[in-house]
Amino acid sequence: RDRLLDAVEGTRRGAATTPAARAAIEEAVDELERLGKGKTYTGAELSAAWRLVWTTEKETLWLLENGGLFGTAAGESYQVIDVEAGSLNNIITFPPGGLFNVDSDISADGAQRTNFQFTAAALTVGEPFPLLGGRTFNLPPKGQGWFDTVYMDERIRVAKDIRGDTLVVERSDYVIPK
Repeated sequence: RDRLLDAVEGTRRGAATTPAARAAIEEAVDELERLGKGKTYTGAELSAAWRLVWTTEKETLWLLENGGLFGTAAGESYQVIDVEAGSLNNIITFPPGGLFNVDSDISADGAQRTNFQFTAAALTVGEPFPLLGGRTFNLPPKGQGWFDTVYMDERIRVAKDIRGDTLVVERSDYVIPK
């Protein structure tokens, strides 16, 4: 775990990953995946707010790097999972007050796979926009798929998804704003 966290340091959550850093990250992910083989990661322990540390997911990286289009730099990115409620929220913050949120229904499919179906998406415009600040715009949700949690401990979770992307997140105390 520590090797992975060291390797992602300075990569701007994946946007500035050099080939050497990518190789070190992939090696650390492979090692953690071996440690997680055969373990169950789809139960209540998956429920948490998870803060993005690193990803290869292009759409997320684009939003994080181009937050200025929304009038502010992107803040943090989170996955908030509630296994009992069958919900997952993917959130990118745009301080002050901006938020992009995609809601999903989830269901376990074995020991490590979680299926998801997007159900709603909304963009709340932050305060820097004089006429639109504070307004929420609903967007059509589109997509479904799965992710495998290949490693999880009390601090981090590593997932690989249907498109071959990798996600590294760490537990957070984030609460979705009402």
